[in-house]
Amino acid sequence: MGLFVEMWIFGGSHGSFGIMNFSNEVFCLDTNKVPPEWVQVNASGYIPPIQSAAAAMDSRDRLWVMGGTAQPDGSGGITRAFEDVFYLDTQQDPPLWVNASTSGTVLNQTRKEHVANMDSRGLLWIFGGRVVDVLNFEFNGQVFPYHYERSTDSVIYLDTKQEPLAWVNVVPNGKHDAEGTACGRNGFHKSDVGVCRLP
Repeated sequence: MGLFVEMWIFGGSHGSFGIMNFSNEVFCLDTNKVPPEWVQVNASGYIPPIQSAAAAMDSRDRLWVMGGTAQPDGSGGITRAFEDVFYLDTQQDPPLWVNASTSGTVLNQTRKEHVANMDSRGLLWIFGGRVVDVLNFEFNGQVFPYHYERSTDSVIYLDTKQEPLAWVNVVPNGKHDAEGTACGRNGFHKSDVGVCRLP
């Protein structure tokens, strides 16, 4: 929420009969107005049409976006998952997309259907989702890549105030499901809601 009066959204998909069209549009909901009013934002810079990404707003009104799936050629064909991190600087006029270069232990780990939260320290926390791995196999002397998905319950964070940006893998203590048992065997995906409690 930018300055606690706006809700920013971007991306997504729409369609029917298995044919999906991906979007890179940005909208802002002005919650100060009665009733609240949607405004389409003409952002500059480049971001691919994405769905199933996770996003969170920081204290500098930058909308951070991590991962997701996209159709790079825009043709409606095969999708692929991303490990990229973008942020939208909403203080620029017009708002500007920036492709943020990151490093760290989870580099090259594509992820979708995860949940993101930004805490008061500027740490972008990512939980769960589905990780897309690539396994190369050989047949008749040729190497073929095989893309497969697995659910994950891993926790990672990105310090958005520290340069260079680097991902950190976290191994939490305790359990996080109602049964009191770890979910590491199967993981979680399509986690829709997450909240950071600010001090």
